[in-house]
Amino acid sequence: MLSLAHAEILIGIISLIFAYLASVTLIGTGQALVAQWAGDPTPSEAGFVSLNPLYYIDLFGFFCVLILGFGWGKTLPFNPLRVDEPHRSWRVLLVYLTEPILALVIACGALVGNIVLLGPESLCVTMQYTFFDSWTHRIPIHHLATVTHGASHSALVLSILCIALVSINMFIAMWGFIYNSCYYALYIGAEKGYAYMKHMNVILVIAPIVLIFTIAPSLMTFLLHMLVQVAFRITGH
Repeated sequence: MLSLAHAEILIGIISLIFAYLASVTLIGTGQALVAQWAGDPTPSEAGFVSLNPLYYIDLFGFFCVLILGFGWGKTLPFNPLRVDEPHRSWRVLLVYLTEPILALVIACGALVGNIVLLGPESLCVTMQYTFFDSWTHRIPIHHLATVTHGASHSALVLSILCIALVSINMFIAMWGFIYNSCYYALYIGAEKGYAYMKHMNVILVIAPIVLIFTIAPSLMTFLLHMLVQVAFRITGH
């Protein structure tokens, strides 16, 4: 018989897998459609304009979800040089920003869902899980039921899925802003002929790692607190 702790871990893993598959599919499809609108058919030629999750799963990112509680989807096969003029640089920037923006929209929707289902008290559990407990995969179901005064089982199940969606998408948003900004800097460097392009391979490996360890925690904290404020405004709390 499973203990409560083991049950919470098992439910957490299942919820994270569902949240990961749903999120990378929606985000990947949305980003591919924006790239297609911008003039680059590369994603659609690779089958990315689809709701089939198999196109969007990054094996190492999925492995990280199972082991660490966070992960990412497959990088969009995007060629900025095929983007149409006028305003190519802005169109390219929009394609790169689509991933983190869609992740924030999904996370905000999940926060709103949690408030509607269980009230604003549930957000303390959401934030605790996103910043700390996702590493252990343990969604504190007992704590969630306690702070929300004995919610129904269906509300708790939906709330657990919302918590997993917030956790997964906050990491995707943070990672998307950092990694895609490096890609955009390389695109600008190639187009303008900047000297730093001779270090392109080093930049693409070192820069994201440095940014992850320096600004990632502050960026994720800022984004989550911003979304909480937006969710409160949407729900009228």
